Amino acid sequence: MTPASVAGAAPRTHGGREAKWTRETIIEKIRRWTELYGEPPRAADWNPSSAKWAAQTYRIARYHAGDPASGEPWPSLNAAKRHFGGSLTAAIVAAGYEPARPGPKRRGSLAPERAAELEMRPEVRALLGGALASARQERLRADARERQLDAARERAARVDRDLAAARRASVAAAGTSRRRTSTNTNAARAELAGARADAREARRMATRLAARLERAEATIAEVRADRRERTRERDAAADRAIATARLLDDARAELAQAAARAQTAEAALVRAAETDGTRTNSGPDPGLVAAARGAEAVARKAAEQAQLRAARAEREYRELAGAVTGDQRRLSAGELAQLRRTGPSGPSVLAAALKSLARARTTNSPVGLSAALGEVASAAISWQERIR
Repeated sequence: MTPASVAGAAPRTHGGREAKWTRETIIEKIRRWTELYGEPPRAADWNPSSAKWAAQTYRIARYHAGDPASGEPWPSLNAAKRHFGGSLTAAIVAAGYEPARPGPKRRGSLAPERAAELEMRPEVRALLGGALASARQERLRADARERQLDAARERAARVDRDLAAARRASVAAAGTSRRRTSTNTNAARAELAGARADAREARRMATRLAARLERAEATIAEVRADRRERTRERDAAADRAIATARLLDDARAELAQAAARAQTAEAALVRAAETDGTRTNSGPDPGLVAAARGAEAVARKAAEQAQLRAARAEREYRELAGAVTGDQRRLSAGELAQLRRTGPSGPSVLAAALKSLARARTTNSPVGLSAALGEVASAAISWQERIR
């Protein structure tokens, strides 16, 4: 008698540790894993080193997290293979499942357990969650049907063996015994046919759910493309805003130069007047006065044009900045003065402007919509000024 069997000592594994994992507990963990993640465990699922080598960190996280319901750990790959002749495939078959095919999954497929990591719209996430839940339920039903089919096959095999035994003893058996055996065989065959029909229906349902899942993946791809397009539009608007800000700075610099030229022309005009005062009473030099006044007029005209360009650039900059940041733009003093132009005001004018806005929205014309919005703003501000 070995020391391990003395005084009821518990069996131990290599290294003196207690044998925690048995054949039954391994099968139970395989079924629990399939219930949680929708497929039997792969070798990388229970071997963190292999998962790390394959850059599949999510498998490592699932393995170390253990069973989320009970908190119990998952067996290692070696512990799972030890009781099944060193084969994880044999353990999965013993648990009643079909092993996954070796090699990577189809390119572009989405692991159901990683669907929550995607950024998507709420309706798409709800559709995808429903499809995944339905697919998981149908897979469980199909597995149950497969187990029922296996049980029916075992019963049919037992009936066939009983039938063979009855035939061998047919000399001594009575006719009643033969009829009873035939009835049992027919019942078992009918049950087997029903189980096969249920399995076919479950497979068709799983195929339909897989098609729904592919459509959900296509919707996710469209959402990602739309998000990329919106990002590009936002970046382009930001670039235009920066360019407009630069134009605004240039206009302001040009305005400052025009003001400096105007001051220079005015100073020249003053000096010319003073010089003319020191001369004879015949009056100032007409050519010098005309040149100074011409320079002043050119400088004033350049200043006015620079102010107009600066105002236009500032308005465009504010509009683009509002489009990028989403903030509401405040009207400038000039725009408010333009909206407060003289003319009729009151509720009838505002109602007519609102009707024009509704018509412009139906045409979907940016120019018409902008004009209609201006009419609504002008009518509202004119009415407000009237009732103050």
